[in-house]
Amino acid sequence: MRYGKDQKQATRERILEAAGRRFKQDGIDGAGVAALMADAGLTNGAFYAHFDSKEDLVANVLADQLHAQRQSVDAESPDREGLEAFIRSYLSPEHRDQAADGCPSAALLDEIARRPAATRQVFTDELMGVIDDIAARLDPTDVAAARVDALTIFGLMVGTLQLARTLTHEDLSDQLLARGVETALTLLHQRLVAQRSRHESAQAGPRRSMNARVWSISGRVSARWLPQISRRSRTASRTTRRISSERGVGPRARAIITAPTIALRVTVARLRVASSSSPSSCWRCAR
Repeated sequence: MRYGKDQKQATRERILEAAGRRFKQDGIDGAGVAALMADAGLTNGAFYAHFDSKEDLVANVLADQLHAQRQSVDAESPDREGLEAFIRSYLSPEHRDQAADGCPSAALLDEIARRPAATRQVFTDELMGVIDDIAARLDPTDVAAARVDALTIFGLMVGTLQLARTLTHEDLSDQLLARGVETALTLLHQRLVAQRSRHESAQAGPRRSMNARVWSISGRVSARWLPQISRRSRTASRTTRRISSERGVGPRARAIITAPTIALRVTVARLRVASSSSPSSCWRCAR
């Protein structure tokens, strides 16, 4: 009896769903084809109509499970708050106690590491889709740069959940999960601070570069004209003192006479600073 494509696809999905639960509950090596097909309500003979081997099934199960996990991540809000909600849900007592319905990485990671390269490649490709969704919430402007940080945070979450499931003391397991949430959120905050710092530095860079160029030009000009201006300043000072000391010159007139000389002396002092200092020593350039 022939079945339509829709029914065949539905049967395949039943096998994948049943196998995913069985693998996460008993392990890949602990689940035989007969048990998997029984969970799906099918006979052993139907297995090879959908998969070439058990390893083919394993690869397809991993792809299906990680695709479902990616959908759960996408269901959260597309911002940092959504990522925090995902972390809290992942490192929760409910997720710990429901391994068969939970994350495939936390349940199967040690076995996946021993699978053939082709199976591990399927896992890697599908997992990176989940990681990229996390990275997009870490830094929407540069997902590629945030990918390693996303992997680090996810690795922390997976390891924490695995250890929490292993512990026999429930209170200690609960404390571990709570501390895992705190640590993951701390990593998120630290990355946000570092991201803001890099952004501010990138904005300040052009301004510092311009100040340095202006300071360099002013230094060269100062070095060229400073000797001549200094000589004229000394001459002007002597002339001002001679005129100011003459009889009949009142305080107001004396102030008017000496004002240009004072201004010239201030200019000379500034030029000396410019010709002998570097941009890094200038308080304006350091701002």
